[in-house]
Amino acid sequence: MDDAIGEVFKGPSTKYVKFKQTGHLAVPGHPDPLKEPDDMVTVASPCHWYEPVKVPAEHTGPLYCLICGTAFAV
Repeated sequence: MDDAIGEVFKGPSTKYVKFKQTGHLAVPGHPDPLKEPDDMVTVASPCHWYEPVKVPAEHTGPLYCLICGTAFAV
């Protein structure tokens, strides 16, 4: 990116206006990998099995299909 910015401002210099790059862009480091607890289970609805629902392992009660909204029990 620094090279591209330098190329953009290289041409327009005149005797009245001069461009000089004095700094450089900071390169960010790599972020830490995401950590997610493995406390959920995937449950497929009987009507649209190809679009499962992910719920906490201790969940009780009805679940609802993401496609049509039909309630179902596990």
